[in-house]
Amino acid sequence: MFRETAKKKSFLLTVVFAAVLILVASLFPVFRVSAGEPEAEIADLRFQTVKNDNIESDETALRFLFTVGSLKYTRVGFVFSKTNTNPTVGGTGCTVADTTVVYSAVKADGETVEAPAGRYWAAVKIAGIENEYFDTPIYLNAFVEDGKGIRYATADRITVSKAFGNESNAAAFVPILRFVVFSDAHYGESVNAQDQKLHDLIEGAYDYSDNHEKYQTLDGVFAVGDIADRGKTTELSRFFSDFYAYIRPGTEAQALLGNHEFYTQPANTVSRYLAASGYESADRHITISGYHFILMSPSHYEGFNDAKIAWLSEQLEIAANDDPTGKKPIFVFQHHPPYDTVYGSEDEWGVKNLSPVFSQYPQVVDFAGHSHFPINDPRSIWQGDYTALNTGSCREWGMDLAGVTSKTLFAIGNEGGWSMSEISGELYDPGKYYVIEVDAFNRILVRAFDVGTGVAVIDPILLCVGDPAKFTCTDDRANTEIIPAFADDASVTEVSINQSSATFLFPRVSNGAYVQHYRCEIRRGDEFVNAVYRLDCGFLFPAPETLKLPISNLTPGVTYTVRIIPVTSWENEGEPLVFTFSTPEAIPQIFSAQFGENGAATDAISGCELRKAGSPTTAYDETRDAYYAVFDGSDDAYEFDGIASYQSSLIHAFTFETYLCMDAKPAADYVAPFSNQEGGGFGFEYTSEGTAASDSSTPRKER
Repeated sequence: MFRETAKKKSFLLTVVFAAVLILVASLFPVFRVSAGEPEAEIADLRFQTVKNDNIESDETALRFLFTVGSLKYTRVGFVFSKTNTNPTVGGTGCTVADTTVVYSAVKADGETVEAPAGRYWAAVKIAGIENEYFDTPIYLNAFVEDGKGIRYATADRITVSKAFGNESNAAAFVPILRFVVFSDAHYGESVNAQDQKLHDLIEGAYDYSDNHEKYQTLDGVFAVGDIADRGKTTELSRFFSDFYAYIRPGTEAQALLGNHEFYTQPANTVSRYLAASGYESADRHITISGYHFILMSPSHYEGFNDAKIAWLSEQLEIAANDDPTGKKPIFVFQHHPPYDTVYGSEDEWGVKNLSPVFSQYPQVVDFAGHSHFPINDPRSIWQGDYTALNTGSCREWGMDLAGVTSKTLFAIGNEGGWSMSEISGELYDPGKYYVIEVDAFNRILVRAFDVGTGVAVIDPILLCVGDPAKFTCTDDRANTEIIPAFADDASVTEVSINQSSATFLFPRVSNGAYVQHYRCEIRRGDEFVNAVYRLDCGFLFPAPETLKLPISNLTPGVTYTVRIIPVTSWENEGEPLVFTFSTPEAIPQIFSAQFGENGAATDAISGCELRKAGSPTTAYDETRDAYYAVFDGSDDAYEFDGIASYQSSLIHAFTFETYLCMDAKPAADYVAPFSNQEGGGFGFEYTSEGTAASDSSTPRKER
């Protein structure tokens, strides 16, 4: 929070006052902190919240500040607009706020903040903002004017709620309604980990409500489909037995069908569901504290038939007619998400016959599951013609690879690995759930928690519904998110490097927007070789500090450059973490026995003839069109005298191999098919017990 100090200097104007006060209730301040270079004409753009103001005050005020590098301007100030994205003095829909005083220093949270050398703080205040309009964005430009004309900073936008910040907004929020939403519990026929997740999820929601300072009631718990893994009677009965046991009196308990309930005898799915749940219908329209809740089960595995859509349309009309202002949210729940809205609604998961109905009602707030995509990805809350939320999963994760494929892939392990197939070893989600709160102004506060740890998985988000002009969780976020950045001291750790592959560890980014994955580009000089994609694992709680980067198909003796590029959900890229490494030269082949007719044998590398010991012979293999050696198992051998000259090459690592066929086990002790062991070297041994081993490894059964 900034305040002026007494250090003031006037511009060359006759009227002097501290700041302009704009008393226009429908005008709203916008601002996102950005910094310019000290030598810039307009720099250090900031805003201050006014002490004791918050979103629950009768009205709010904000002050905007920036620095200038001269006292000779004839005019300095801000120009605001609710409609003009690039506000200018005299522009359409623009309001100008001048100031004639600058400050050498201001106070921020009690500490003096000096202006950079040769610069001065300028400030302008906007006040009288009614809370009804707390989340309406506007645009602003800082400007200066002199004999050379008017110059502007870059237009930006903010809302009053954003100015106060997520935690401040949440702390000031006074709920009059609270409910919990989750999906994809996938109960089985017998007790397993899913049972404990359901218990912990509901208990965690009650703990949150019980300890809230302003509102201790949990009004409802909603399970949005796939409550049973295969829709069997036992699964459904077990789920509802636990569900109702965990829900306290006074809390509405509602659970819907998903697609998985249609796996077993789909014609009987609804009857099994109604028998286990006690509900009168698979589709319901209820009210809680005057708010409408519409719940619709699918008609079949793939989604909703025309009759379901007609029913939904009728219920929405009833709910909308109950509130002529259109400001009260209408909450809708179904398992399949409306296509191309929330995260996970593309590809095979979304259905296309929901949005045409929802789009007629900007007050709709829709909840859907099905995809298992992480709810802490910012795309999981979407606002377009209406509002939609992805409810994630209480089982394994699915996700996309932003900008690469919308096809579902699956996380494996906690080091960034993934697969396009559901395989054993994929990570199981300990469960995520939303806590949704509504206040007397019909504003919505969204929280989300991890069942496994109880920690919050997103910052609290304030939503307005009913008026798309006030929507903030739109696709415009792609243009305003803070670019992710590695820590200044970030570095890569080598795990292993060989001739054809390498493995490294690298740190996750520490600042900026949510990172969905890393594109790791491998180059050989200027030549692009390959790209390896690693998931960020920000959906894990706690998330790992480092991720593993495996690289394969490398060439021996080559220096590679790797650029690890963080990529956000909206495909914005941060500055890469760059490093180089070199693969070792290929290990030379130093010996290869080649056999010929009449017992001849040579080293194929040097061409030197091998010396015989005993009476080894050779025989011809027609299948391989090659000769092989035959030994008597006692003194027969071929000897290579040149091995000593390669001693330096064998100090660190080498490979040796022998192909052999044994007619019988040694009568006693062992034989050595390949050996340099007399001087403490290396070799293979084949023992009378029928085991084969190198001289330094544990014996293993012959294959």
